[in-house]
Amino acid sequence: MVQTTRDIKLKGVSLQFFEDNPLRPRLVRAFTLVELLIVISIVALLSSMMMPAFKSARENARRVTCMSNMRQIGIGINLYVSERDDRLPASYFGLPGDECKPQEMMAASTGLMTFISDEGETVTQNRAEGLGRLIDATNSYIDNPRILYCPCHRGVHSFVANHGDGGGFPSGAFAAFTNYHYRGDLKTDGSFRRITDGAPSEVTLVADGMRSKADINHVVGANLLRCDLSVRWWKDSTFLFNEAVPQNATDQSTPEMVIRYANLWKQMDSSR
Repeated sequence: MVQTTRDIKLKGVSLQFFEDNPLRPRLVRAFTLVELLIVISIVALLSSMMMPAFKSARENARRVTCMSNMRQIGIGINLYVSERDDRLPASYFGLPGDECKPQEMMAASTGLMTFISDEGETVTQNRAEGLGRLIDATNSYIDNPRILYCPCHRGVHSFVANHGDGGGFPSGAFAAFTNYHYRGDLKTDGSFRRITDGAPSEVTLVADGMRSKADINHVVGANLLRCDLSVRWWKDSTFLFNEAVPQNATDQSTPEMVIRYANLWKQMDSSR
């Protein structure tokens, strides 16, 4: 007896039933192994082509958040100087002379150090430093300390590492660092820097971190806050910024370090 078959399609699966025994189906494969491998290869190829675009979109979004952070820092600085006769937040590490440590001016606090108080007494304490004075518990000019931390930061100076889960002011024996570099309240000649001096739109006051290469937030450039409180993106197409920043962090004061950072700020001032 010759068996004949009839095809039935059910939910995309092709089944063949023998005419003499319709209860005994025989499954017909829809795809071969080769076809499946081809599909997987095409999906993998398309994914690899799209990944750089996704990465670039994510970096651009984080860069915009970083620019927003700088604008908030600029507003905080403006509020600060309006209450202090145009004086910018003071920086111990920016003092001219043997104690000048321009590479340390990402700091929000000094760590435990010995100071002469306003009353003339010798005290050992952890003081607010530079941009950290904007988030001091007694006089806060920024609503959220997270503003001092860039979402693109890849180094060890995260918000939680410096402020803890509670987000309080940095405490402890060691200096806490933000992700942004402060130029300081003093010029190289020791005179006070003011945001209204000279051409404010051509003087950089805050930049992305540059204590070491690990502190560079954006590999291909940096966000800059000018003294006129405008924020702009500096595209470092020749990697001058990246090459000038020290490979490793140091807390030593050296003439070479002072010159290196003075040239970095001048380079950013002249950027367009």
